[in-house]
Amino acid sequence: MKAVRSPSTSTCCRRRCNFTTRNDNVIDIGYSDDLAVTLNVAGKDYEYYRYDSGGHNISSPAFNEAMRRTIEFFQENL
Repeated sequence: MKAVRSPSTSTCCRRRCNFTTRNDNVIDIGYSDDLAVTLNVAGKDYEYYRYDSGGHNISSPAFNEAMRRTIEFFQENL
């Protein structure tokens, strides 16, 4: 699993959280990688997590970690 967290550029920025898996047979992981690059270049604050397994629906064992991070993200940002 690879996690990328952008440097915070502003305290008033909206944040984005994105998850992807290497073995997603529906959406190419390159799209998420490109989004992370675009957000970084634009100075946006984001979290991006890549899981080695889990498929398109992020099944176990990655599911538990993804849901923990999702809940944490919402608690911090909503």
